[in-house]
Amino acid sequence: MTPKTRKILFYFSILAFFLMGALVLSFALGFRYDFQTNRLIKTGSIVVKANVSAKIYIDDQLEGETSFFDSTFSKKNLLPGKYNLKVQKEGYHTWQKDVDVEEGLVSYFESVFLVKRELKEEVILSGEILEKHLKSQKPLPEAAASFNLPQKGVVDFSISSDGSSVVWVTSHEVWVSWNKDINYQPVRKAGEKKLVTRLSGSVKKVYWHKNGSHVFLRLGAEFLMLETDTRGGINTNTIYGNLGAKDIVWYDSDLDRIFKYQNSGLPAGQAGLPAGQAGLTAAEL
Repeated sequence: MTPKTRKILFYFSILAFFLMGALVLSFALGFRYDFQTNRLIKTGSIVVKANVSAKIYIDDQLEGETSFFDSTFSKKNLLPGKYNLKVQKEGYHTWQKDVDVEEGLVSYFESVFLVKRELKEEVILSGEILEKHLKSQKPLPEAAASFNLPQKGVVDFSISSDGSSVVWVTSHEVWVSWNKDINYQPVRKAGEKKLVTRLSGSVKKVYWHKNGSHVFLRLGAEFLMLETDTRGGINTNTIYGNLGAKDIVWYDSDLDRIFKYQNSGLPAGQAGLPAGQAGLTAAEL
């Protein structure tokens, strides 16, 4: 090998070293080459936090499972674009959204809630819980004025457990307004209000879930759980169907249970029936 050849190989090795170093550094900083645009671009990430351990699918490919300790999952180095995200667990309804991943940003879903396909109900042999619920029903006109709700059309409303937001329903719409700034995704400003969804059925009652990101609705013969994060679609689960017109169903955030009183229609004063006659059950999500 001639000195000239060795010199060329030496400079070529140095050049290759710096090129590889730059490439490795770019990858470490979250850059990827986009062959569609023919340029290096900053990647994005998806982070999920679920209420139970679950498997994570992105565009129908299994990417892993949530961590054992805090049920979180993160997927980094995703090229900007739209991805179908699914969270699945056997015995639970699937949660899914179409997620827009942006350059250099994290799409964070910290309130993924999977609902059991079959709820285990416990018979409540006391009328005290039902009586307490009936007595707690608020006079809507006075309460609506206290929270600056619309003067007309409001059927029911509920305040989140931390007081940060109010959900109210008209006969076919679900709205949320925020009383203070929310600095986690989806970010909200105090005084902001948003239409969550429009429904074909007639809404009768609404209750905040204790996590502050889901609500329960009495919609005709159904009792539904609905998420208020509208990014990429809304996940809705039917908790109960085929309810009778006189059945009473509600969610108690203090007890974190759903109560169902079947074939009711009793006045409040008769709620405290003898044990075994109340027809009341409770279920945990």
